[in-house]
Amino acid sequence: MFTQKYAIIAPLEALEEGVEFPSSGWPLHITLADTFALKRRDTDFDSKFHSLLANQKPITAIVGEDELFGPEKQTRVALLTPNQELKALHYSIVNLLKQAGATFNNPEYNEDGFRPHSTVQPRTRLNKGEQITIDSLCLIDMFPGDDPYQRK
Repeated sequence: MFTQKYAIIAPLEALEEGVEFPSSGWPLHITLADTFALKRRDTDFDSKFHSLLANQKPITAIVGEDELFGPEKQTRVALLTPNQELKALHYSIVNLLKQAGATFNNPEYNEDGFRPHSTVQPRTRLNKGEQITIDSLCLIDMFPGDDPYQRK
């Protein structure tokens, strides 16, 4: 049995509510809160999350250089040029999660460790100089139906 975990992303391609995809087939996205455990119903997180985002305006960002992430530098990502609005959104989300008692898999990637990026996917990627707009966020279930190989 897996501990229920989530992530919060900004999808960069259309995602319908409730869509499932394999863990190896993520849509193009930017992660705003990396994997965390949270008792959503116990903390009324969904309602608080919607309230946090109620007046959020779209954020524009510019794609910068590629870099390799991961312990063995095995994951190619396209970094986003540092942007105060994107950082502020990340900090707000992480603060809300902390208040709700979230436990992060990798807390070192939060706050000052946040490096906004999009992982280069086999079929698509962001390119240097490209301008993107973040205008929606998704709460991703990392183990829907206790399946560690699916996402929802």
